[in-house]
Amino acid sequence: GLLSVRDSDFVDNQAANQGAAIRSTAITTLIERSSLRENASPSGGAALSVSNATDVTVLTSTFHRNTAGSRADSVAVVGVRASTIAGQIQQGLQVLSGAVIPTVSVRATVFAANADHCQFIGGFGANSMAWNHVDVADALCAPAASNSSVGPALLAPEARRDDDGTSWHRVPLTGSPLI
Repeated sequence: GLLSVRDSDFVDNQAANQGAAIRSTAITTLIERSSLRENASPSGGAALSVSNATDVTVLTSTFHRNTAGSRADSVAVVGVRASTIAGQIQQGLQVLSGAVIPTVSVRATVFAANADHCQFIGGFGANSMAWNHVDVADALCAPAASNSSVGPALLAPEARRDDDGTSWHRVPLTGSPLI
């Protein structure tokens, strides 16, 4: 099956385990132009938890101040593009290999003020990390040869709603290297 979430805002949800905002076992999961804010669970993936799937894709979305950002467990392909993962109390992006060896691609994504930006557990296929920005050096999210940048992102401390009112973002402040 397909789970497709577009132009949505998930805020202040709680779960006893994981996936407080979104928990999916769909074959394909797509999150696009959405915000997942201040969701809580005691284990990984408070905002988004996907397991036993073919692929999960996150496009132009914001993960803001969740207890943990996103978790993909036994997912063949994990893709994140042009998104912001900031202020997660635990990891920003957690990928676990299980029955399948995942391929991970993260591009043009900002990681800021997370306890741990990227966490990959188990074996992995071809990873593609490029054009990301991290506020502290992270060999997984921004390897040395990836055209990624390291340094303070200078994001607004609170998420702000888009002009069209569809989703929330952590916008760069004046002087940010993201501008």
